[in-house]
Amino acid sequence: MMLGFTAVGVARAPLARALEPDSGWKSQCKHSQSKQVDPIVSPGVPSAHLHEFFGTKPDENSNYDDLRNGGTICPLLEDTAGYWIPSLYTPNAQGEPTWRKPVDVSVYYQGAWPDASGIQPFPPNLKVIAGVANAPPESQPLDKVWYDCGPGEGEYSPRATKPYLCVSGDVVRAHVRFPSCWDGVPPVDIGNDSSHMAYPIHDSCPTGYIPVPEIHLAVSFAIQDGRNATLASGGGKDDPNSIYTLHADYFHAWEQNQFSAMVDACMNEVGPDIDCGIPKTPVITRLDPPTGQAGDRILVGGNQYVGVTSVKFGGMPAAFSVDSKRFITAIVPPGATTGFVTVTSDAGTDVNLRFTGTSETVFTVT
Repeated sequence: MMLGFTAVGVARAPLARALEPDSGWKSQCKHSQSKQVDPIVSPGVPSAHLHEFFGTKPDENSNYDDLRNGGTICPLLEDTAGYWIPSLYTPNAQGEPTWRKPVDVSVYYQGAWPDASGIQPFPPNLKVIAGVANAPPESQPLDKVWYDCGPGEGEYSPRATKPYLCVSGDVVRAHVRFPSCWDGVPPVDIGNDSSHMAYPIHDSCPTGYIPVPEIHLAVSFAIQDGRNATLASGGGKDDPNSIYTLHADYFHAWEQNQFSAMVDACMNEVGPDIDCGIPKTPVITRLDPPTGQAGDRILVGGNQYVGVTSVKFGGMPAAFSVDSKRFITAIVPPGATTGFVTVTSDAGTDVNLRFTGTSETVFTVT
């Protein structure tokens, strides 16, 4: 059965490897509306700031049934979930904050669970917020909230706490990663269920929590220059520090049978076969050790290490060996300075198409 989401021609993993972080699918939804509503945080009344919505078109009174019955402009018609983020502004020629229209959102539903016994689907009506709408400057971790440049799953630019000038042909993107552990408490009819969610610790849920899909939103804006950008949240468009308040809302209103079947087939490898699209960019989750000097051997842990063409420490090419899809051994190169580690692959496709993953933390050269 072929579904309306992006497939990338990846061979299906055997059952024993079904819960690795490369399981899942991607749904890409166009921008649907800009509106000052948030049915999770501000049900029944206007929200504190303007939001950008994708796929569906909630209002301040929208509930689960409203979203299910309201349709979607996402390719997969069963995906009537709500996705939204605060509006983005950059200066115009006169230096005035100017609203910038988003293009679309890439929604990655991923099974990031190498040691889980099974990923459970979200319960209907689960409503979750990731990121902090009033965060102080530079306070949100780059593994949960960040900006970079696009497009697609092409070569990633560095993660940053605020947007910057992208190279020609790229656009500004905002990323939010949601918690993927649920404590099993049923969703409230109206309101926020975020207090019942948690991020995993060392690839495991906290005691008493259930592994559920990890959601990663990547929103593309129709601008190349993100310098001096602000957000509608926090202190608003006129406050430079508002750019640090990136967050996103997720309202689970999929057709539940379809969603459960996709979790089973695309993450747990059970049930009928479904053509699952999954990200191919290399992922770096740890550097062991995180410090060293030229000539030291460093274990680079992560995933998607098939077709790796280069490893760099702070931009300096390093000698390396690919031990498995999840581990690389690299040698700190002469002349390396403290900076991010990057892994580049051909993604198993055209050798002219490069895919790059960047470490979440810097490697310190001693």
